[in-house]
Amino acid sequence: QRYGARRSVPSFEFLEMLEDICETMFTKDEYGVKQDAGKKYLFGPGVTDHIPGRGFGQMGMGDYDKRLSAYCRMFTEEVGEE
Repeated sequence: QRYGARRSVPSFEFLEMLEDICETMFTKDEYGVKQDAGKKYLFGPGVTDHIPGRGFGQMGMGDYDKRLSAYCRMFTEEVGEE
């Protein structure tokens, strides 16, 4: 198989993994905002590049890392409720 042997993960362990991802993966080193033609685009791992192969002006990160982390926690809470 492509991923090898799969195993079931207890739901509490799965939620702990998601919470850890929310707290540690969305950093200013990984994500940012770039601007092109007056529009702002988020960039980083897993984000579609909306202006591939073109130069861009990178902007200050602001609080995007905190916003992404908050969205992640919100989705994790929804998963935990189900």
